[in-house]
Amino acid sequence: MSKYHSYLHTATQIIQAFHGEVPLAVYLKQYFSQHKKFGSKDRKALSALCYQYYRVAHISTGDVPFTICMGAFLCNHQPSAFLETHFPEWNAKIHGSAADKLLFLHLPANIPYPFRTHLSPQIEEPSFAASILKQPEVFLRVRPGKWKSVVKALQDAGIAYQTEPHDILRLPAAVKVHEVLHVNRDVVVQDIQSARVLEGLPAGVADGEIKDVWDGCAASGGKSILMYDFLKGRLRLTVTDIRKGILQKLKERLQQARVPVYHAAVADVTTPDHGIHSMFDIILYDAPCTGSGTWSRTPEQLYFFKEKDIEAYQHKQQQMVQNIWPQLKPGGYLVYITCSVFTAENEALVHYISQLNQAKLLQAQYFKGYDMRADTLFAAVWEKLL
Repeated sequence: MSKYHSYLHTATQIIQAFHGEVPLAVYLKQYFSQHKKFGSKDRKALSALCYQYYRVAHISTGDVPFTICMGAFLCNHQPSAFLETHFPEWNAKIHGSAADKLLFLHLPANIPYPFRTHLSPQIEEPSFAASILKQPEVFLRVRPGKWKSVVKALQDAGIAYQTEPHDILRLPAAVKVHEVLHVNRDVVVQDIQSARVLEGLPAGVADGEIKDVWDGCAASGGKSILMYDFLKGRLRLTVTDIRKGILQKLKERLQQARVPVYHAAVADVTTPDHGIHSMFDIILYDAPCTGSGTWSRTPEQLYFFKEKDIEAYQHKQQQMVQNIWPQLKPGGYLVYITCSVFTAENEALVHYISQLNQAKLLQAQYFKGYDMRADTLFAAVWEKLL
């Protein structure tokens, strides 16, 4: 059996055994730790084949081996020995556009999105669906005052980069930034659109008195660091999450980022009795959501997603907003964020929140990344009137 027949056989076995209980990246790491015969090049090749499978599985009518090859064809633009071994006629067409290759496979030139009835009308379906075929790039948000030293470190290491607006650097996906830069202290691994979600806060919010801020679903803490930088460090930060283990990792990350935490607690904000009784000038609510705006990074989630979960997420989001709203001071701001592209989690939630007592919508918008190999997020800001 040639190496490329072996690759197809192994990738098929991995996919057939994987049922989406953990992220694909975690599953692959566990698999390779148990099967140490694979070298670094083999691991990279097999991982790519698996990810490419999930990028195209929703449009394939063939079996797993066929779909793996289809993914290698549609997601790449350079000939490969793998495709030459299995489908040489496809390999000869590898330089074509995505539309040309889809037509060559007798598929529609515009990829249908499987949850199109839930897609926001503000999202351009053809472009968004096509973006699933592409691995998003890596973005670093450079923290205040660190631009020159970060750029110098990349140049000294010979690492190519592109500068983007909003203090962002775009890097190749394979770069091990931890070996070159002080991650969290000097740069934050953060998508270019994620770095924009506070734009709806009014001008001047970062000035004046120290703000009491609550990050109600803090998770890994990326938005907490963003808020700290946005407010120029002038805040008393409370962070909560329902998961104790996540909260501990969050505190470690914020310590690395030199972001002081005023209060940290495990809190379930799906219930009114969440245990947070302070009043806040700003509440940051990065809502648990479908994550549909980031599925090009995690295409396995598109494959395993159940349509009924959209309503479940919407109900949870409504509950959480109801339960955190009383902790917002009059004149304070609620920032609602999702990485979803579904109306039920965004525009419908905007309508719902706007019905709350004294809620004035200041801004609501999508930050579209699907045409620039980035994530798509949604953010809205309300002011609580006196």
